[in-house]
Amino acid sequence: SSHIERGLTLPLPVDPFYRSLVAAFWLELIAPFVAQADFELAIFIGSIAERERLIIGFNGASAKTLLSVVDPQTYAAHNIDIDDPEWIDAHAQNDQQISKLVSYLDQPQLSLRVAIDAFREAFIGG
Repeated sequence: SSHIERGLTLPLPVDPFYRSLVAAFWLELIAPFVAQADFELAIFIGSIAERERLIIGFNGASAKTLLSVVDPQTYAAHNIDIDDPEWIDAHAQNDQQISKLVSYLDQPQLSLRVAIDAFREAFIGG
């Protein structure tokens, strides 16, 4: 099986009704990436530092992934918050596709389809 050291966390709405819908949306977005390799996923939904998050570990139920869900220090060291401005800025400077995605997301008038296509180009390659 494939191995990725760090987990990925994605923002979720506070409203429980929309939380599940947005979590499903995020999972659909990353499904093509996950399908490219043999990952054993661990998926959690919870409140981290008073923010609702979808936490995805790529090493199954590893101790580090499980600890990152309950321990703030391990969470910060083990996971990448996809909406962390520092992470985004650092990668946007070095990656044209991520830079394009960031510029699209700054334009609320663009359709969700355009944003999804830009996300897939940046992270999955098409």
